[in-house]
Amino acid sequence: MPRIPTTELVNKIYTFCEAYSGIKFFPYQTQLSKRIIRSVIENDGSEITALQARQSGKSEVISTTCGGLAILLPILANMPMFAGDTRLEGFKDGMYIGIFAPALHQAQITFNRMKTRMQSKAAQEILNDPDIMIGFDTNNGQNIVLTNGSVITCMSASEGSNIEGKSYQLIIVDEAQDVSNFKYLKSIN
Repeated sequence: MPRIPTTELVNKIYTFCEAYSGIKFFPYQTQLSKRIIRSVIENDGSEITALQARQSGKSEVISTTCGGLAILLPILANMPMFAGDTRLEGFKDGMYIGIFAPALHQAQITFNRMKTRMQSKAAQEILNDPDIMIGFDTNNGQNIVLTNGSVITCMSASEGSNIEGKSYQLIIVDEAQDVSNFKYLKSIN
């Protein structure tokens, strides 16, 4: 079977993100969402920054998109049609997402939105579909562990925090301007 072009795969994943969340993005949000998706599946290691006005939906886009990736990428990676597809191989056992901010309560903003989207009526209909059947193994204030192996963790990136030791396929740093360069380079990046 021929490989699905990356742009088509990005568009399909994006469509899933909107469907599971029940949210329709604005065009400027669509651009950010698709860029995140492309970066993850291409494993390009890009640092993507979003500098937008307050209350413009940055956290909504990030949480909805990342939640969709955590749900869908392991499913796709284990489908026969994607066997050997290097873009998805790394997600067979789940996706690992770390959310950091200067203080835990700041990291929990994006984290809690992600959790809310995953627990919404629209998401539950999709997650309970017989072809998907994904639930929560752990669901607390700092960790979401899905039955497909995906793990989403939020932590403080304050100077005194000990956040080393875990590896992530996607790192989100909220309020990055308030995280020290030393902490970012030594413990997060």
